[in-house]
Amino acid sequence: MNTSTLFEDNDEQIDHPNDISNLFPRLIKDPIHNYIPVCSTLSRFIDTKQFQRLRNIKQLGTTHYVWPGGSHTRFEHCLGVAFLARTMAIHLKKSQPELGLRIAI
Repeated sequence: MNTSTLFEDNDEQIDHPNDISNLFPRLIKDPIHNYIPVCSTLSRFIDTKQFQRLRNIKQLGTTHYVWPGGSHTRFEHCLGVAFLARTMAIHLKKSQPELGLRIAI
């Protein structure tokens, strides 16, 4: 999945943070989704003490003892979920305009 699905007029994948710096004040590098654009509202939420505590919780529990590659945290998982949820909402807005979805970037 690439970040180009976030923008209606853009058909290219984002390869560098400067490509969308005027739309999103913050980009987070992700090993799966490349750069995840983060709006200012989401950025303030991510910066809270409660959200940052997710860095200390392993998403897969103790499975990293058996599969060393399975060591991501709830923090990383939540960032990916937020990205995919925004991607899905934008897709629904484009493909089903009769729903009248309003998406805040």
